[in-house]
Amino acid sequence: MRFHHKFSRFKTVIPPGEIALGADVDPATLAIDAAADARGQTNVLHARFANSNGWPCHRIAVGYHPPSGVLALVATAYLYDVLSGFWYITDAVGTSLVANKITYFDFVSVPELPAVERYQDQGVGNQCDFYLLVTDPGAAPAGEHFFVLAPDLTTPGL
Repeated sequence: MRFHHKFSRFKTVIPPGEIALGADVDPATLAIDAAADARGQTNVLHARFANSNGWPCHRIAVGYHPPSGVLALVATAYLYDVLSGFWYITDAVGTSLVANKITYFDFVSVPELPAVERYQDQGVGNQCDFYLLVTDPGAAPAGEHFFVLAPDLTTPGL
């Protein structure tokens, strides 16, 4: 298996060009232009709504690996809507990311727009931007914190 996206956040010593753990901005608080720009951040997974066989994505799998210990971090997930230009929370605010464990976030799998004149200039709606906002509880160990993300095609509860 290989996750689709990986990013890191640092605690205590932050290398040049890197981001401190807990320093990411809540995308739901951004103005519309800045919200669109947030799609380019390193903590954003760009994913399709379905795989090449048409199986829909039901949720996003997130793995967390700390530099040491087993402290859980708190994360909130957002999806970006191109039509409104805003980020929306996908799950409960403050989901625990347990060290070395996969955590799942619900995902809205929107089908493509119908091929009617009304939607001709709307673009293709078969991908999404998933933003993972991780907070620092203060007790996180110093060093590099790794996060991996990927769309999950399994049906929850089965």
